[in-house]
Amino acid sequence: MFDLPGTPSFPVYGLDDGFAGYRWLVIWNDAQLLYMVSLGHGHPEPVQRGDHQERSDWLTVSTYLKTPRREVNDGPPVAVGPTGYQDALFGGLVELAERVPPNARRGPEWVSEQINRVDRGGADERDAPAHHGPGWVDAVTVVGGQRCASVSLRLDGWWTTLVDLPSVAITITGPDSMSDLVSVVDVRTRLTEYH
Repeated sequence: MFDLPGTPSFPVYGLDDGFAGYRWLVIWNDAQLLYMVSLGHGHPEPVQRGDHQERSDWLTVSTYLKTPRREVNDGPPVAVGPTGYQDALFGGLVELAERVPPNARRGPEWVSEQINRVDRGGADERDAPAHHGPGWVDAVTVVGGQRCASVSLRLDGWWTTLVDLPSVAITITGPDSMSDLVSVVDVRTRLTEYH
């Protein structure tokens, strides 16, 4: 397992024990404050299909710490403001754009367009999917055994789901073939199981 820069101070979510496949640490932020951890489920290696390679089916669960104010620092600080749910929303759009098949790939322009459609006045609250832009629908996601309100967006055989909890926001992104696996639990004490 890659070493996180420290033990997260917040719950980190991953698929529950119903998923018996490969688990790995995808990414975490590298700022002074650890506020995001993304965990992979399934195998990330490409599969040869005829004369081309395709990505295997795999799902990510990304957890974002919600804080009232912090510097947004992907490089030099560019803004100060609330974080958490909106970070998860933008992260989910990027993950979705990266995952769709190459013949239908949505690039950075699509992500920028979707982000620009977000009603920032309402996107940091659990509210109507209309605030998130076109295509988002109400959903229900099982978190720690409890049914929680969420919103989802489907695109070309892939989906991303956002869940707003009191201290964190969660983004779950995967292929339609793995949509029945979506039950997440706090795995912070089990991070050594992620390679």
